[in-house]
Amino acid sequence: MDIVFRDIDDIVMLDNIGILKDAGTIGHRIITTDLVLNSFGDNAHIVYSLINEKKITVISFNGQDVFEIKKIYDAKKNQISIADCSTIYCTKIMNGILITNEQILLNISATYNLKSYTAIVYFEKIKLLNTG
Repeated sequence: MDIVFRDIDDIVMLDNIGILKDAGTIGHRIITTDLVLNSFGDNAHIVYSLINEKKITVISFNGQDVFEIKKIYDAKKNQISIADCSTIYCTKIMNGILITNEQILLNISATYNLKSYTAIVYFEKIKLLNTG
């Protein structure tokens, strides 16, 4: 199952408490987009080791994908950023689950019929799956 994260700090927090390892054990692939990394600027360095360790997959978009992301942005630009739109699009094409703590993204993902959770709910679900 593909799990798409909007917030790098959530990825780091979940890695620090062992959830990324647990998620990988049960077959979850942790994903973020290149646009999310770019939006964090110099602070993106905090996940490079996780990328190098293959704990996180970074998806890059080009061509038609960029056009589709821009369509989402044009429809929602007063509410969310292009990085937000990239996670919505990524979640949609991967048939994954969006993880974000931003209520507006949770609401918008519902309008696209996407499954989404907050980082805390995802943490609880992984712990529940691991403890049975």
